[in-house]
Amino acid sequence: METFPLTVSTMKYQPLPRLKSFVSRYGTRRLAGELGVSPQSVSNWCTGRQRVAANLCHRLEAISGIPKEVLRPDVFKEDPCSKNDWLR
Repeated sequence: METFPLTVSTMKYQPLPRLKSFVSRYGTRRLAGELGVSPQSVSNWCTGRQRVAANLCHRLEAISGIPKEVLRPDVFKEDPCSKNDWLR
């Protein structure tokens, strides 16, 4: 019987450059402390190794100003009426 070494999944999510830019100014440890997560989790979000937990998106949006639709487009859909394009 042939055995295969255990490997960590190489599947990555979309990196979040806006979040990475914000974290570089705000601080990884500071943001992690305010959200109650590890600094490694914040780093993983920025690089695309992990997704931001959906239950943290509202708090992260309030702190960073990055819309939750950008942080997790698979969970939060952009409301087409919020753009007010239909008023023109």
